[in-house]
Amino acid sequence: MKVRIGLIGCGVVGTGIVHLLAQNGERIAQRDGVELEIAKILVGNKDKPRKGVDPALVTDRLEDLLEDESISMVLEAMGGVDPGLSYAQACLRAGKHYITANKELMAKHWEELNAAAREGNVTLSFEASVAGAVPVIRMLTGSLRPNNITSVMGIINGTTNYILSQMDQFGTGYKAALAKAQELGYAEADPTADVEGFDAAYKLCILCGLAFGARVKVDDVLREGISKLSAMDIEMAHELGYVIKLLGIGKQHNGGVEARVHPVMIPKTNPLASVGGPFNGVLIGADAAGDLMLYGRGAGDLPTASAMVSDAINVAQGKAAELVEFTPAPVVNDFSCGYYIRTLAADTPGVLHGVSGIFAKHGVSIESCVQKGQGESAVPLIFVTHKSREADIVRAVAEIDQLDYISIGSVIRVEK
Repeated sequence: MKVRIGLIGCGVVGTGIVHLLAQNGERIAQRDGVELEIAKILVGNKDKPRKGVDPALVTDRLEDLLEDESISMVLEAMGGVDPGLSYAQACLRAGKHYITANKELMAKHWEELNAAAREGNVTLSFEASVAGAVPVIRMLTGSLRPNNITSVMGIINGTTNYILSQMDQFGTGYKAALAKAQELGYAEADPTADVEGFDAAYKLCILCGLAFGARVKVDDVLREGISKLSAMDIEMAHELGYVIKLLGIGKQHNGGVEARVHPVMIPKTNPLASVGGPFNGVLIGADAAGDLMLYGRGAGDLPTASAMVSDAINVAQGKAAELVEFTPAPVVNDFSCGYYIRTLAADTPGVLHGVSGIFAKHGVSIESCVQKGQGESAVPLIFVTHKSREADIVRAVAEIDQLDYISIGSVIRVEK
């Protein structure tokens, strides 16, 4: 069965799709009975030379894809919501199955895309939008469908994981680790979307939709990045038996959903603690199947291309997942966990008593307290709490920070 496809975007991922089909297209046809042929490639500048890409296929007119009735599906490897949304809606309404790696588009405009797919009586597939070649979406929409999914927790941004791995393993400072990530192509020139947690938040919105049927909006995700982490926090995590990772966390919670992206201290025994470099890892909690761990390359040309071509094969074979039907579920971020709180305190009697009293006042129980150094005018004083409510910690920290003999350096959540 020959299937002619349109490709939107011919950057890193788009070129990866071209190369993957050139390399493995014959094998796919023999094994899966699907011959995928690129009919048109939509780009912004059609005169730009592209290695390994037939210039005759390149166009700068969306209409060339929409009006070609032989094109039955479109693979979008462009990114962004403008003009990504209008392109996607036009293709879907024109009766073209749509396959995208665009996590921002999915996170912000999922309902509109579903409506356009219904209007065009076609499918919407997005395996590559979360964790690249790691088949977490395929699992949530396939083999885990009989389960009640209770949680998803994962390293879903390879850039920040690489940076944190460099800081953890080699003692590299944040700025130097970021520069190395940019040099290797893991981080953009403007790294904000990655290091401040926006990219992971987009992906978490998608995972919550699939795992819990909840339409989590990007602005409802509790989001913190890694740019304020210090070398001392990395060092103290080691001393306490933890590793710091930027995690996306989604959990069912009292009829609602927790949705948060932030740095987390996890025990070194946690499977996610060993996920290093630019790799991704996702833990899924399911009532029947139990806990599952998925691991692999979360970005890059060929890993992302692999996920998109896999979607294309499934669509051609009539195996695409159905459109997601959302159920009302409020985002509830009044959660509980442990907390690591680093302060800078005057090295004088009574400091610990005063701070402990404030914690007790707000119902926060201290698990351990460590003082680093002595005899100086101010010394690091680190507290680790037992499981506590986020709201109680926020109030306690705010009150402690008002004291004239102590200041708050950092607050990091601890998941055991």
